[in-house]
Amino acid sequence: MAPHNLLLKSPTGRLKLTAPSGTNDAEGARIRCHPTTRKYLPYLTEHCTPEKVRKIREDLVADESSLPFHIYKIENDGREHYIGAATIFRINTRHKSCEMGIIVSPEAHGGGIATDGQSFVQSRRVRSLLIQLGCSIL
Repeated sequence: MAPHNLLLKSPTGRLKLTAPSGTNDAEGARIRCHPTTRKYLPYLTEHCTPEKVRKIREDLVADESSLPFHIYKIENDGREHYIGAATIFRINTRHKSCEMGIIVSPEAHGGGIATDGQSFVQSRRVRSLLIQLGCSIL
């Protein structure tokens, strides 16, 4: 997909997904090489640099079959913290299919983020977006 300016909020209001930005490349590198992240995603390398994350981000933005997002957790006082990235990828309008991947900071594990994220993916707004992209909804 072309670069986007979508802003999506989870039904609970705890999460916000935005277009990816270079301001989070250093934190993205830290998350990708964190031992806990690599425990669940063993294909990730032990060392990752902000430059590598920048390249990944730029490649995803340029990929016509991907729709990348950065994930922010919204605190009760309104402050927002970058906690990871999500991408709808392999968008195939011919076969009406796509996949979604997510990587979340280990510090955000155990706080219900995945549960909120799952309900978010199943929300009417995201389902409508996927239908607009030509993907079927399970």
